[in-house]
Amino acid sequence: MAAGASTFYPPRAGHYSRALVQLARLRYGVVFVLEVLVPGLAFLLHRRRVAGLLVGGAWGAAMLVFWVRMGTNAGALAGLALPMLHALSVNEALAPLVPRRRRLLPGVAAALFAFVAYGSFDRHFVTSMVQVVEAGGQRVLVAPGVEPGALRIGQWVAYQLPTHGVLMLEQVLALPGAEVRFADGGYWVGESFHPCAFRGFPKTGSLRVPEGAFFIWPTRRFITQARAYTTQGLLPLSLVPKEALRGCIYESWFGRPQHGANAD
Repeated sequence: MAAGASTFYPPRAGHYSRALVQLARLRYGVVFVLEVLVPGLAFLLHRRRVAGLLVGGAWGAAMLVFWVRMGTNAGALAGLALPMLHALSVNEALAPLVPRRRRLLPGVAAALFAFVAYGSFDRHFVTSMVQVVEAGGQRVLVAPGVEPGALRIGQWVAYQLPTHGVLMLEQVLALPGAEVRFADGGYWVGESFHPCAFRGFPKTGSLRVPEGAFFIWPTRRFITQARAYTTQGLLPLSLVPKEALRGCIYESWFGRPQHGANAD
C-alpha cells in the first residue's frame, strides 16, 4: 500500500451495491405491476399526461355506466369498453420493453389478457352479486341464491316454472306451511288479508302451502289465457318448490324499478 494512502475500506460495499440493485429491481417491478393493474397509469408515468387522463377517465366512466346501467344496451357496451381501455394501458406499460416495430404481438396479447381477466371477474364476482334475467318481455336484475327464510309476502322473485321450464317473474303470495283462504278480491293468510286481482285467481276455498314450497300465482298471458288452464289447472302451477327459485329481484337498481307484471 502506498505511503499516506487511507487504510479504510468499506468491507460491505459490495453487499450495499447488490442491495441497491435489488431494491431498484423491486421498485421497477412494483411500478410495472401498478401500470398493468391501474388503467391510464402507464401513460401518466411515461409522461403522456393527456393520454393517461383520457384512458383513465374513460375507464372510470365506463365502469360507472356498467354498474348503473347493467342489464341495458348501454351497460353492455360499457362492459365491452372496459377491457379494451385496459388493454391500451397494458400495452403502454409494455412499450419500454418492446421495440416499436414489434409491438403488434404484445398489443394483441394485452387485449387477450384484458378480455380474459374481465371475463373471469364477471363470472366469479359480478354474477355472484347480480344476474340479468329476461322473461315475459322484461329484463331485470336478480340477486342469485335465495334463502327461503329470508323471503316475505309480496317479494318479487325469478323462478323456473317446473312443468314448462319457462322463466317467470312473480310475487310471493304465501310462505311454506301457510294456510291460504281465498275470498272475493283477494286471500287471507292468518289474520292478514291481501288484495289480489289475478286472472283465474280462486274466490273460494283454501289451500295449505307445503313445506319447501311457495305460493306464487302465474300471470304470464300464454298460461292464463290457455284454455287448458282454468282456475283448477293453475292451482298446481302456483305451488313452486324452493329448488325452482332463481333469485330475488332487486326492488330497484340505482333508481330503476326492477319488477312489474309479465308482458306475455
